[in-house]
Amino acid sequence: MATTPNLALPYPALTDSPNVPRDIKALADNIDTKMQFLPVSSTSQIAAPFDGQIVYNLTDNLCYQYHASASAWWKLTAYARYALTSGTTPLSPGGDTLLQFPTAIATDPRVVPGGGGNTNFTLTPGRWRISASLRTSANTSMTLYLGTGTTANEDNAFAGNSTNTFVNVGVSDTVEFTSSTTVCCFVWSSTNVNAISQGLSDLGVTHISFERLL
Repeated sequence: MATTPNLALPYPALTDSPNVPRDIKALADNIDTKMQFLPVSSTSQIAAPFDGQIVYNLTDNLCYQYHASASAWWKLTAYARYALTSGTTPLSPGGDTLLQFPTAIATDPRVVPGGGGNTNFTLTPGRWRISASLRTSANTSMTLYLGTGTTANEDNAFAGNSTNTFVNVGVSDTVEFTSSTTVCCFVWSSTNVNAISQGLSDLGVTHISFERLL
């Protein structure tokens, strides 16, 4: 037998009228916060960001992650490019030459250049796509390498192209580093030619680029 509720009992009174659009938005904002992913028009909208927080910037359509150690928002993916845009670099005939990329085309805090003329780059842990190319002043038989460390050492190479006689050569690879790692680019050349800067000055044909993948 059904029991009729006694409306005279002290049930709590409603203190707020339901507002479906408002309440759904509040719930969605709470979920976004728990997921560490918020749409914003500027990262400055986040008054008290926490380490690792991720936002989507509606202004430039890019994702950013907050790094408390640097007190800065970094793009979720990294891109950096360095190039030889003027002058030349002599290549040692019959030996390896460490290449210089003195001009910063695009920078990122996770790619730190080092050495005279930017001959090496220290990368934060993660999966990286690294590409390099070289233009020489004349045809030569050459092999372009990517390697770890700060010196031209073929024992430390993790990528290299096939040896050919050209004025242009390129090499690329995708590698994953579990700790901060320094990399460099070097070339073996059979003759005494120069690395040159031919190409668009705002990009540089003789260059090295880094892209951090998710």
